[in-house]
Formats: sequence, structure tokens, C-alpha cells
Amino acid sequence: SADGGTRAPELAVSADRILQVRNKIDLSGCPPGVGESGVVGISALTGAGLDALRRAIVGAAGVAPGEGVFLARKRHLVALSRAADHVGAARAQVTQGLGDVAAEETRLAQQALGEIVGATGVEDLLGEIFASFCIGK
Repeated sequence: SADGGTRAPELAVSADRILQVRNKIDLSGCPPGVGESGVVGISALTGAGLDALRRAIVGAAGVAPGEGVFLARKRHLVALSRAADHVGAARAQVTQGLGDVAAEETRLAQQALGEIVGATGVEDLLGEIFASFCIGK
């Protein structure tokens, strides 16, 4: 692909998890929040309706509202993003023939994923992934 193969795959989304958001309600005069049609009205300029949008996103994601749950999900997303960045860097290093550098990037990706599940088995993961590579020789 044109982005070097680092683009995330698109996720299949069911119709009941699609949110329609109407921006610029400050110009249209529509009220903020969820309307009768289910469309969430917001103003990115003034911030009106953003709390309702946050609640709608959390509800559509199937997460029970609560500060702890939402913060944990944000932490997971940040860790996943870091892992994806490290995997992309490892991929680039492998294409340049730098397997030892790629191994470190892969270790960092595994560490980021381990933060989500609370496990850190670096040696096991690296052993499996690089069983067919000849690293550092």
C-alpha cells in the first residue's frame, strides 16, 4: 500500500454501533446532545454537546459508564498505538536486514501489549517470533 503497509486494518462495525454526529450546531441553531433522530449535535468550536458525544461513544462501545473503565480503555489504546509503532519500526528494520534492531523493536511492542494484559514474557515471545531468524550472527 502507499503508506508502507503500516495502516491499521479497517474494523467491521455493526449498524447499532454507528454514531451520526452533526458539527457546527453553533451556526445551525440546533440544540446540543442527542436529538430525537439519534444524531449527536456538537460544536467543535464552543464545545457544546461534547459530553453527550463522549457518553454516546462509551455506550456504543458497550462500556459501562464510569471513570475507571474509561481511563483503562484510554490506557489500552495508548499501549496499542505504541505497540503498532514498534511493530512498524521492526518491519522497516527487517527489510533493511537489521534483525537485531528489529528484535528490540519487537520486544518493545510486546512490552506495550504486556501492559494491557499484565504479562511480560519477553524471552518467550522473542524466541517464538525469531526462531527462523539468524540474529546477531
